[in-house]
Amino acid sequence: MLNVPSRDSGGIHSPAASPKSTMAPEPILLSPRRENSSDEEKSVDYIPANKRRVTRRMSMYRAENTGLESMHGSMRQSMRRGGRQSDGESPREDLFEEIPPDYRLKLEANTKKAMEFKMESCFRPHMRAFHLSWTSFLIAFTAWFAFVPLGPSVKESLNLTKSEMLKARLYSVGSTIGARILIGPIMDMYGVRIGQAGLLAFAAIPTLCAGFIQDFTDFLIVRSLIGVVGATFVGCQFWCMTMFHDNVVGSVNAISGGWGNLGTGLARAVMLTVYWTNLSIPGCDKECAWRNAFWVPALALLIAAYCVYFHGDDSPQGRKWKKITDRQTSSMILIDTISNPQSWLLFLQYAACFGVELHVNASISEYFYERFGASLGVATLIGVAFSLTNLFARALGGIFSDYFYRINGFKGRRLLQIGLTVGEGFLLIIFSLIDIFPVAVCFLLIFSIFVQAAEGSTFGIVPHVDRRHSGAVSGIVGAGGNVGAVLCSLLTVAVGSNSEAYFYIGFIVFGIGLLGYFIDVPDPVRQKRLPRRGGKATGEWRRRDDVVSVPSISKDNKIACQDVEEMRVRNESTSVPARRI
Repeated sequence: MLNVPSRDSGGIHSPAASPKSTMAPEPILLSPRRENSSDEEKSVDYIPANKRRVTRRMSMYRAENTGLESMHGSMRQSMRRGGRQSDGESPREDLFEEIPPDYRLKLEANTKKAMEFKMESCFRPHMRAFHLSWTSFLIAFTAWFAFVPLGPSVKESLNLTKSEMLKARLYSVGSTIGARILIGPIMDMYGVRIGQAGLLAFAAIPTLCAGFIQDFTDFLIVRSLIGVVGATFVGCQFWCMTMFHDNVVGSVNAISGGWGNLGTGLARAVMLTVYWTNLSIPGCDKECAWRNAFWVPALALLIAAYCVYFHGDDSPQGRKWKKITDRQTSSMILIDTISNPQSWLLFLQYAACFGVELHVNASISEYFYERFGASLGVATLIGVAFSLTNLFARALGGIFSDYFYRINGFKGRRLLQIGLTVGEGFLLIIFSLIDIFPVAVCFLLIFSIFVQAAEGSTFGIVPHVDRRHSGAVSGIVGAGGNVGAVLCSLLTVAVGSNSEAYFYIGFIVFGIGLLGYFIDVPDPVRQKRLPRRGGKATGEWRRRDDVVSVPSISKDNKIACQDVEEMRVRNESTSVPARRI
């Protein structure tokens, strides 16, 4: 009779027998479930039939504090549940099971980022995150610019001067710049969903209090606090970077940013409609009308915060945000990002496009009214036409950026960025010299397409700068747009003429466009497979087309991955994701 050692006797089945034991764990085979298999067979060896068969053969040494055995245990538990998700666990494959075939997206094998997008879909996690990103940004911009259409009534009620109105506007822009720089590292640490919902909920408080202000001090404080909501642009862009692959992230970022920017025009329509509705109520004068108009954007902010927090996902893996910055605080992330010169090159690029757009948008009606003698209505319509190109122009910049990236890698993105920014500066110079009204309108619209396409192209580059700290990079680059708008306004005040200011700004933009030649960031998707260095993992996934390889593990941790075969993923949208060990 054979004497088999028991678990408690320190035999070969005891994990405490020898931490350095060379006994390798049994390989785990994942295959489609048989229809007539017993419950016992289904528990370990089989997974639901909608999963594709992937074979993973691994031979490894056991080691202390590695967590590898717990990983196998969690995989077995997941298979015993038949793919069902337990409470407290982040959703995995089952997150995609309810999506109809017509709305399924092609996913990258390792990260589960979407490699395409379908605008008509609103399924979790990718497309719902996309729609929540631009709608929350749109509502935030509507609240941010709510004071603009009601400015004359507010000025009259509070007896404010023109300089005080300008000072409040600068404070609002200044708070936006600071909030955009700070919110990026916070989102890197705690996730986009929490950061975006927090900004929206916070801004709802001063927006609601706007109807109770009594003097200039109150007005200044409320405008400054509402300006914080402008940082939702960072969440809008970072959320799309988290959900979508490099080959489409430029298009998705551009579309979400362009549609969100329409909040500036929506603010005029909504606030004026509410204002006139209040005036139609018996006993409600102008002061009553504007004071009772701010509850609309405040309520919209709260609804947007609720939808983002309870109906959105932090990442393609679900609502559980995995910190990718081990042992780093938000201040350390910010310092790392600030010390990266590529962040500041893109800061200048975005200041030269979005900053110029904000300045021109605010001054173009006055320019046509004074220089060409256009009526106030015609000048306003020209300003509206300039803004409406956001519907497609910014998206075109992102789409072309992705197209050139697929053809020529990151070099294609960079060349497009240079061409758009240089073209923008050249067109602005020509526009400032034209004295014929119809020709000036044509050049303005062409310039509008270039400037907004450059914005989309800029945020096609941002995801490549620092993949660990994309939120912080987005914050710095986004702040550049507001800084550019302030500097353009100061230049206009210094020279005293809009046409002369446009001329000088055009030359500055032209020079900044040429600086785009020095933008140089890693492009891991198109890098050749790197050799192993001393048997240690470089921490990067190396892939060629659809072949996924698992990196070797450091020998310093007493682990050796042997005989790890590369798995060819034939259908990325339905395959089980390869785990990084």
